[in-house]
Amino acid sequence: MSLTSAQSTGNRASPELVVQSIRAGIRAVYQPIVDLRTGRTVALEALARTAPGAPFNAPGPLFVAAKELGMVAELDMACRTAALRGALDASLPAGVSVFVKAEPTAIDAVPPAELRETIARARAAGLHLVLEVSERALTGNPSRLLVALASARRGGWSVAVDDVGVNPDSLALLPFVRPDVVKLDISLVQGTPTRRHGYVAAAVRTYAERTGAVVLAECIENDAHLQRAHALGASLGQGWRFGRPGPAPVLDAPVAPLAALPRPPTDTAPRTPFDAVHAGGARVETVTKAVLSSVSRHMEADALADTGRPVVLATFQRGERFTPETARHYERLARHCAFVVVFGEGMVRSPAPGVLGVPIVEDDPLAAQWSVVVVGPRYAAALVARDLGDRVDDNSRRFEYAVTHRAELVYPAAGTLMRRMVASVSSG
Repeated sequence: MSLTSAQSTGNRASPELVVQSIRAGIRAVYQPIVDLRTGRTVALEALARTAPGAPFNAPGPLFVAAKELGMVAELDMACRTAALRGALDASLPAGVSVFVKAEPTAIDAVPPAELRETIARARAAGLHLVLEVSERALTGNPSRLLVALASARRGGWSVAVDDVGVNPDSLALLPFVRPDVVKLDISLVQGTPTRRHGYVAAAVRTYAERTGAVVLAECIENDAHLQRAHALGASLGQGWRFGRPGPAPVLDAPVAPLAALPRPPTDTAPRTPFDAVHAGGARVETVTKAVLSSVSRHMEADALADTGRPVVLATFQRGERFTPETARHYERLARHCAFVVVFGEGMVRSPAPGVLGVPIVEDDPLAAQWSVVVVGPRYAAALVARDLGDRVDDNSRRFEYAVTHRAELVYPAAGTLMRRMVASVSSG
């Protein structure tokens, strides 16, 4: 059965046809990625193609069939293997970056031995490997993606996020995904400029300036698109203006190869939001729980009012303090926000619809802290507090606390919680 006949009859593909297409040989073609300042090719993106005569004559329908049959991981691994083997066969010079796509549903699949061996050979050849995930992977299951990317980075991969600008939820997640390369969606490069495009471009530029990440504009086909790419702050470009997908070209070693962003040290990093904000020099006051509650509610209201769909991270000391009323409030937050995570001793994994719970142990320093951290494309705030251990009625308990809107303090505070979330989800 060919692709055309399968579509025309409406038949559901069989596992045998999918396996046959994989075994017939997935091959890769490559599209150049150029430095917009010099016009020189500094990287290649690998794109999957099916072998001539295979039951499916294009990768798109093959992936659709594989998804229906639960075989996406096998197909995705075959595509990654073909991408790296093709790059090795082309004897690309050391320093060239090779972008390899990963399907969202296969992002955390364990690579088979064949792929692991090919990755090792590519690294030994000096190739810079970039794992490319789509924006929908960010918004579909953020915790799963963050865990998978942490593992990929430990394996030496850099990370690129593709199609940025389609879904605004992805913008608030960029600081936590921390991509080395941000690829702007075709709508920003070729579409009629809108306020939303300006909003996306500003958010991406802010992220790139803060981290040193590279911005790449896709689908540049003419001079007008190139001019738009420059206006959007892109330093790399990709599209038919520079070359169509084809065999890997003969390349010189890049003068300025892409480099991965430096990874923040984790062994010396603050362990809690309070530690991060206090170490940054924020002013600390002493207040009662009653006062702290009002400040916390105000910050949560700001998150609900933020049109940028922020990320909200909150600690409750003990899970029992995540009351039914609080659960209803955080369910509303989850409907509005890109990602909501709560922490506490004895916290269940799903304490409210759309909310991820992370349990902590009794002697964890976080169990003595109350925090609300909000990170959005245009808004960043952190309330951090440490219980002074008073033996008084609940509302009279005193806390050391600080509130900050300084991004250089808010992001490290949020990072302490995201690292805990990744560790917790990784361990099951």
